[in-house]
Amino acid sequence: MDPKYKDIGTPIICLVEECGELLQAISKGDRFGWDNSHPRRTATNLDELRSEWKDLCEAYHNFIEHIEPTTCDCGQPVDPGYKMCQDCAIIECRDRR
Repeated sequence: MDPKYKDIGTPIICLVEECGELLQAISKGDRFGWDNSHPRRTATNLDELRSEWKDLCEAYHNFIEHIEPTTCDCGQPVDPGYKMCQDCAIIECRDRR
């Protein structure tokens, strides 16, 4: 992803756009051959696919960071992959008993 466009649009829109670019790279490679390249470019269709895959992964991670909470309702930081801090998780676990 070109750094100058990194903060343009919402993370979901960037993810959708990168999905479309990956699909286009796949269809071009299949249609014209993976070793072929656009007349005005030096990168092969396979190189383009790899580049678009990298961009898609970056957009995916930006999207996940956007939707995952970074702080608990109590204000403490949350570890990646969790929805609440360790203290609140312990309290909720005790309350369920």
